Amino acid sequence: MTVITDVELNSYVTAGMSSLIADKELQTRSHQMCVQFKNVLSGTLPKFRQKKFVVPRDCYVDTVYAYVDALGGPYLVTVNVTGDGALTNWPIEMRQYVTTTSNFARSWFNNTQTKYGDRGFRVFPQGSTITVTVSSEQPSGSNTLAIGFVFRQFYGR
Repeated sequence: MTVITDVELNSYVTAGMSSLIADKELQTRSHQMCVQFKNVLSGTLPKFRQKKFVVPRDCYVDTVYAYVDALGGPYLVTVNVTGDGALTNWPIEMRQYVTTTSNFARSWFNNTQTKYGDRGFRVFPQGSTITVTVSSEQPSGSNTLAIGFVFRQFYGR
């Protein structure tokens, strides 16, 4: 029987540990994605109020934001983010009355406007389908809605 010394053990694991430590020190990969809608009015057909995308990697949802450029008002604008995976039972919804160009209050990962408090999170799993649906009470005219996502790659390393 041979005894492994601490010198042998250290030399055996040092290379692997240094690679692991270096990997953990890397910046988290982050992504931003934006979907846009043009002229979503109260009578717009559902197929023109929806966009779908497939998630290429497991992504942690850091924030969701919306920007609306509408004239007149106030009109209620609603943004719903649904899908499979974590969003089946935990969809994201933002609503706001808009009179002119307006940024929605940002919705963080836990559907609140602050990043403190509940530390729950959502992950868009790789291959899941996400549906963004918008609606507006604006009866006529024109508007532009931009909905953006900021995510971090969840299992990036």
